[in-house]
Amino acid sequence: MIRRVFEGSSALLSQLETLGVADEPESLARALTTADKSCLVALLQAATSLSRIVDGITARVAGEIGYRSSRDTVDPLAKQYGERSGTALVASVGRLPQPAAASLGKVGMGIRARSSLTGEELPSLHPLLGDAVDEGRIPLASARLALVCLDRAERHLSVEKLAALEANLVEKAEAYPISEFSTFSQHAADLIDAEGIEPSEAMQREREGVRSFARPNGMMRTIIDTASENSGFIHAAIQGSMVPRPALVADGEFNDLAMADTRTLPQRRLDALMGVIRAGIAADDSRVAGVDTTMLVAVNLSDLQEGAGAAYILGIDEPISIATTLRLAATARIIPIGLDSKGEILFAGRGSRLFNRAQRRAMALRDGGCVVDGCTAPLSQVQAAHIRSWAAGGPTDLDNGLLLCAFHHRMFDLGGWEYMRQGDKRYLVPPADIDPLRRPRPIRNRRPNLQAILR
Repeated sequence: MIRRVFEGSSALLSQLETLGVADEPESLARALTTADKSCLVALLQAATSLSRIVDGITARVAGEIGYRSSRDTVDPLAKQYGERSGTALVASVGRLPQPAAASLGKVGMGIRARSSLTGEELPSLHPLLGDAVDEGRIPLASARLALVCLDRAERHLSVEKLAALEANLVEKAEAYPISEFSTFSQHAADLIDAEGIEPSEAMQREREGVRSFARPNGMMRTIIDTASENSGFIHAAIQGSMVPRPALVADGEFNDLAMADTRTLPQRRLDALMGVIRAGIAADDSRVAGVDTTMLVAVNLSDLQEGAGAAYILGIDEPISIATTLRLAATARIIPIGLDSKGEILFAGRGSRLFNRAQRRAMALRDGGCVVDGCTAPLSQVQAAHIRSWAAGGPTDLDNGLLLCAFHHRMFDLGGWEYMRQGDKRYLVPPADIDPLRRPRPIRNRRPNLQAILR
């Protein structure tokens, strides 16, 4: 531990010296204004690397304070300092908000060595996660998410499979940004602990509601809290109505830029939602004021047949139960997409040049948007592309299709990129003029499957 702190501190000091930072209070601010981009990025990497190591130490200390402050101890540590709990003591000493202190304590307790009833020290339940935190390889937020997933999985898995899950979570936490890892860990837990979905749904429904209040500037703010099934309707309605306005073209030339759509994304979302509401009111047949929207729901066919398991509404990370899926199928316009035991979408090939609606929906569920890593184009802005072109004899089926935004579609068709598949992993291979080594770029699966998690 001392060596890691020393190395991290040395790396940070080296970057500061490179920038010419001195001891004067304004020295760093002046140096940053003239630093080139590579120095800025190197300084950020050194600072965040050391920060993760320090965060790991802080979590370890918070976990120990929490352990020594538990009600089972004879003289709780927190009470010795006039605090009601270990979290309160950590928050007070560290000048932290209570939620941040609680998160530190939960991570620290989760990776702490255990004690037997006789006082004998036992190894941590999660040694791999503890090592990753100590070495600063993963942020504490990812460690907390991994612990939540492991806690849900513990009663369902053997010791060996739980260890495999822990290793997989650590690997993904190192590779994925926190937003993607949050989704991955949630889905992994849901696949293993499907029994916990229905109670979670009930809790969500209790917390649903709409709150509106007037702001000082005369506007009305409306806050909507929805459970997964209602979120699916809202998401489908907004995304389906928020198709980007096409560029206006006349005689092959772009029209005046003054005609361009200058709305912000929140404004476009509001316009889409209001359009749906107005259409629903206009179409009211005196039974219900609603709009015909379509939701895609992914469900394993065996789970649907057995009536137990998890299903996902496209665009909503929180799962729904099979019972909810069946209820929605009987009362709403949803399109279930059947998956096999490996999580693969069932074959739906056709002999036409253009992908049909069912195939595009299946690709939407599989790819979730443009498949190029880092591209954020949503489903409303992507195209169904042939991997092997139709002209070259490529079939119009799911195995020969993928979703790309217009820019990356052109890049794939005209830029010399290739598609490669090895087992259940998919890759895009760049041309030699972009990467002389032609290293494959992985296409990440949007949702994990149980076999991959426990491999």
